[in-house]
Amino acid sequence: MKKFTTLRHILPTLFRERQWQDAWQVQGLYSKWPHIAGEEAARHSRPVALRGQTLWLYVSHAIWAQELLFRQRELLRRIRPLAADRSIAGFRCVVEPSWFAATGPAPGQQAAPARPLPSSFQAIADQSSREALGRLWQLWQERHSGPANGQATGAGQGSP
Repeated sequence: MKKFTTLRHILPTLFRERQWQDAWQVQGLYSKWPHIAGEEAARHSRPVALRGQTLWLYVSHAIWAQELLFRQRELLRRIRPLAADRSIAGFRCVVEPSWFAATGPAPGQQAAPARPLPSSFQAIADQSSREALGRLWQLWQERHSGPANGQATGAGQGSP
């Protein structure tokens, strides 16, 4: 009889084999971001990439970049225990041009229809794993098919 392994145990191995450790680390920080940065700051920012020892954050406005950089020492103290296998020395903030496309339509524009999650995701028993995979899937869909409302994605505009 074949032993079944949960997705929670398979994903870290898969990411390591595919050398996606940085993406896995960022996903872990993303899921804990409201706890790390606080609810208000988390609504206006999100971790998106690790490059070397630098964590890249997308922010909704330059004022949030200034706020997070002001709190950098405090935030790094909260981040480091969660990224024990990675030395994070600092972070950079980038105003994401498509931020508002991701959070809602511009005034006068219609909202794009939500992309349904694959039905196979319902087979994942652990709700937090299912939600994390859903967020990764949605992000992948956005990155590979472009924003639903046709706005620029920020590539070549200082994004990590």
